[in-house]
Order: sequence, then structure tokens, then C-alpha cells
Amino acid sequence: MKDSQIATDNKPQGQRRNVFAAAAVALVGTIALLVGGCTSDPASIVGAGLINNQIDSTLISLDIVTIDAFAGLRVDDDTELLQELPTLYLGSGGGVKASFVANFDFSEIFTEDRPIEDFTDEKINTVKLSLMKYLPYAAVDTVKTFNDVGELISTTLEPTGQPLDLFYFVHELDEPFDNASVTSFPTAVPAHNPAPVNDDYIAPSPGREPFLVLDKTTFLRWIADGTTVGLLVQLGNMSAPGLVGYASEEWTKATELPRVEASTIPEPNIVVDFGDSEGVVLAAHNDVTIFEEIPDVPATQAEAGDGFVLRTGLRSYPAIRYDLSNLPDNARINRAVMSVVNDTSQSFGPTFSVMVSEITAATMDVATGQMDVSALSDSNQVFPLTFRSNLVPDVDYVVEFDVTNGIQRAVNLVNEVPRGFLLSGVEESGIFPFGRRPPDVTKPNYYFRQMNFLGLNDPDPANRPTLKIWYSVIDELNEVGN
Repeated sequence: MKDSQIATDNKPQGQRRNVFAAAAVALVGTIALLVGGCTSDPASIVGAGLINNQIDSTLISLDIVTIDAFAGLRVDDDTELLQELPTLYLGSGGGVKASFVANFDFSEIFTEDRPIEDFTDEKINTVKLSLMKYLPYAAVDTVKTFNDVGELISTTLEPTGQPLDLFYFVHELDEPFDNASVTSFPTAVPAHNPAPVNDDYIAPSPGREPFLVLDKTTFLRWIADGTTVGLLVQLGNMSAPGLVGYASEEWTKATELPRVEASTIPEPNIVVDFGDSEGVVLAAHNDVTIFEEIPDVPATQAEAGDGFVLRTGLRSYPAIRYDLSNLPDNARINRAVMSVVNDTSQSFGPTFSVMVSEITAATMDVATGQMDVSALSDSNQVFPLTFRSNLVPDVDYVVEFDVTNGIQRAVNLVNEVPRGFLLSGVEESGIFPFGRRPPDVTKPNYYFRQMNFLGLNDPDPANRPTLKIWYSVIDELNEVGN
């Protein structure tokens, strides 16, 4: 539009130009939001080629790799101890090795219908230890094929990528374990008889609900003693690599489990089959995962030079504070993206979501390297920005988070002290529809996952965690047309 066409306005000519320049800036920001796409899109000059060249020339890109501070924060929850987690783990992968123990009180197994006299070798058909995998660890999925008119043609089982062939070993503990003795990690398995008490340890079991055949003679000894017996469950060396999760005594969400009958007990239980419908089920008295091996998580900037970790289950969350000194004070932020590179060969676990938040210096720089889980829901310590959903630890390579709001807040001096960016896991499914509802980032704590990111000093600068910013300089925009 020519000046002569807008001269009827009562404002001075210079002011009219500034108004149009500001409107152009707003247009740039709007277009940037519309064409920016998901934060997983390749980095590009936002809106390039879609707006007037004169305005395009004011967009500047800045990649920041200089880091003021890093923290690998262990997140503790005093209200949920290790033995109270809803998941039991078996297997090994990514430097993690896990077994679990469970106590069974055999003084509670007898009923009016099944008194002690029925527990004989002749009357008992089989004795099995029953476990139930959570759905994300199912090794195979049922795939149905239909024809054009909706008729079922075939039903097949296809691998999901989870460990398929698992060889289970069940051992009797020297004495029942004490919950109070299992409060930290890593820790050694309790003393036990090395001979397995299940007869099927030489056969792989790929199912969602493994039933492990227990030695009947050993079981009858437990019956005769009528006391509490502790069992250790492990996966043998021939098992497929990976960590597999099973329902513990503390399971709470039926939606995380396969569809089963209402009478089914998901936690570890012993099933006694008498050859008729009047069987007996004895649930575990208590249970807990024994994390025999856990890799150290980089906690400081020096340690994170070779790599850093985001871990759920046993929570450890990374936080990075960037040096923003190269960003002009008069910058108008169009878009900002934090990019990290995931080592998919080392990462593992079920699909999940990751939240990116601002974290205060006081919370991030704590000398102990620890943070209470309550801080995650305290906006005065951790201020949520946005999230990435459906991340697959062993698949997603370059992971980008939209931190535009955080950088805008930094430029506008919303916070008195510079803040870092915290990456934290989210368990909720169906979270924030269109960003309207933030999730509960403190509960539930179901699944163990580990994403291993390439380090702050990676030989290839493109692999280092990078803050990418696209901005305009306000003074330069005010000069447009002069």
C-alpha cells in the first residue's frame, strides 16, 4: 500500500510506518506459529519464503551450544518407596540388571473347601507361579486381517520389539526377605539356593501371563512347614536382552494390563490345580524389584561431557542452563527449539512423553544433586512449558522441544535469575489435549525407561544439546522503509 493511500490517517507519517512495521512483526510471529509445525520438524528459518522479503531479511538464526550449568537430578519421592512401586522388573539391558523377590505365607493357603488334607501328591495336579506382564512389555501383538467387506481373513501374532524368548529361574531364599532391607539401588540379591525350584527353566516362555511350573515336592515341604517362604525370580542368560515389567502387589491400573477375568490376580501368585474347578490361589505377601546393576547417571557438567541420561521409574532428570549473552536485549523471539540427540543403541523402554520446563537455579544447582518429586508440580521451582508425546527410546534420534515461551520470558526479564530447561518423564496417557491440561508429573511411576543423550562435548558439534533461536531485532524493524 502506498503512502498516498494511507495519508488520510491523522497520525504523523513516521508513526504510521512504525505501526505497519509492528504489524509486520506480529504477522511474522503468527506465520511462524502456523508453519513451525511439531518440534520434531527439521530446523529451518521460520516462515522463509512465505512473507515479504524485506521482513524476511530481519529474521536471524542463532545456535547456542555454550552451557552455563548442567545437572543430572535424582528425583526422590518419600511417599513411594522402592518396595511400593507398582512394577516388578526382570532382565538386563542398557547397563541395568534386575530380578525380583516375593514372599508367600503358606499358613494362609488353606480354606474350608481345601483343608490341609487335600494338599497331597496324589490330589494335586500342578503347582504354578503365575506372573502378568504389563501391556507395554507384550512380546507379540495379535494382528487381524479383513477383506473388503469386513470379513476376518486371518489372525497372526507379530513381534512388538520387546524381549520374546525368556527363560525363567525361580529360587528359594534362605529366609523371607525384609522389605526394610530393600530401600536403595543397586543392591545384591538375597542369599538363596542356586538350584531352581521351577521345572520348566529350560524352556522359553514368551507369553503375557507366564505360568512357571513349580516342583511339587518342594511345594509340599512349604505346605508342611506352614510358614512364609521367599522366592527369587530371575531371567537366565539365554533370555532375550531387555527389561520386562510385571504387575506387583501395588498395581493400580487395570488399563495397563491384558484383559483378564475379574477373579484373576495380576501380582505374583501361586496357583494350585487339583484337576477340578476348586483350585487354590495364594497371592504374594509382599514383593520388590532387586536392581542388581544400575549405571551411574552423569550429575555434573563435567560428567555430562560424554553423555547424559533421562530415566523414569528410578527417576533421574537432566537440566541444562544455556548462556544467552549473545542474544540481543532488543530481540523479538519468533521461535526457539532445544535439540538433543538420543543414542538409540543404548536407550530402551516403553513409549512415553517428555515434558520440558523451566527450572530455577536454586532447584537446579543444589549441591546434593537431588530434587524432591514435589518440586515438579511447584511452578515456583519448575515451570512447565510444553511436551513431546509418543517418544520411543530406542527409535527417536533427534528430539526437539519447543521452548519459545521460555526464551521469550528470559528476554522479557520475567524471571529475576536465568533459568535452565528440565526434561522430565510423564506417565499419563492422553495428556494435554491441545496443550490445555497439564499432566500430573509426579504420579504414577510405572515404567523404567532410559534415554541416553549424546554429550555436551561430543566430537560432532551437531550432536551436542543445542538451543536454536530465530529472532528479529526490534530497532531494525522500526527502520523498515526508511
